[in-house]
Amino acid sequence: MNEFQYWYECVVRSIHDGDTMTLRFDLGRRIYAEDSIRLYRINAPELSQPGGKESRDYLRNLVPIGACVRVQTFKNVRDKYGRWLGDVWFNGICINDHMVDSGHAVYVM
Repeated sequence: MNEFQYWYECVVRSIHDGDTMTLRFDLGRRIYAEDSIRLYRINAPELSQPGGKESRDYLRNLVPIGACVRVQTFKNVRDKYGRWLGDVWFNGICINDHMVDSGHAVYVM
């Protein structure tokens, strides 16, 4: 298990696919940063794969652009593309787990 690092309040700026989104992170003291985050512990189909566009559209409907979310990041956990990995929470629901429960992604360990 990776060590928990931080919670951030964020605004969803865009959703690329079923497991990647761009967020505006509130770093405090009126400091903001925009960065991509990959949903931790899950994998959704790529847009070119069967179910890829459906997975992306499901996530877009679940967490609309402009929505405020909370993100839990982990220490030194980035993917091969340099994106931070994290658990995204919206309206009290862990979006990562919800994507798997809905059949739009699978768990990876």
